[in-house]
Amino acid sequence: MSSWRCLYLLNWPNRELLRLVQEEGDYSGAVRWYRLSLAAIRFTRNRWSVWSLGLAALAEALEQYELVARLLGATDAADVTDFHLYPIERKDYGRLVAMTRAHLGGASFDTAWAQDRESSFEQVVEEAVSILEDLVGVEKQSSTA
Repeated sequence: MSSWRCLYLLNWPNRELLRLVQEEGDYSGAVRWYRLSLAAIRFTRNRWSVWSLGLAALAEALEQYELVARLLGATDAADVTDFHLYPIERKDYGRLVAMTRAHLGGASFDTAWAQDRESSFEQVVEEAVSILEDLVGVEKQSSTA
C-alpha cells in the first residue's frame, strides 16, 4: 500500500470511523481497519499513541487482557523514545491500565506489561493485530501490500 494511502487511513475522520465500527461491536471490521492502517504507523510516529490505545481498547473489548497489558507496555516504552502521549491520551491510557490490572492482578499485569518493552513498537502491534485476526476469524492480509 502506498504511504499516502496509509496516511489517509489514519486521518481524523477515518480514526473516528474506526472507533465507531469498534464501538458498534464490528470487531472483525475493526481488526481489518487496523491491519490496513498498520503500514502507516511506520510513517506517522506522532499518531502511534492514538492507534495503539485504540488497538488496546479493541483487545479489551475482546477480553484479551494480557494483550492489552502488552500493548500498554509497548506504548509506554514508545512514549519515552518515539512520541509523547497527549494529556487526553494519558487519561485513556490510565483507564486501560487500571481496568487491565484489575482483571489480571498486579503481578500478572506487571509481567505482561514488561514483556514487550524491549521489542520494537511495530513488531508488538503487528503481533497484536495477528492475534486479534485469529481471535475474530479474519483472514490475514499483508500490511505492506
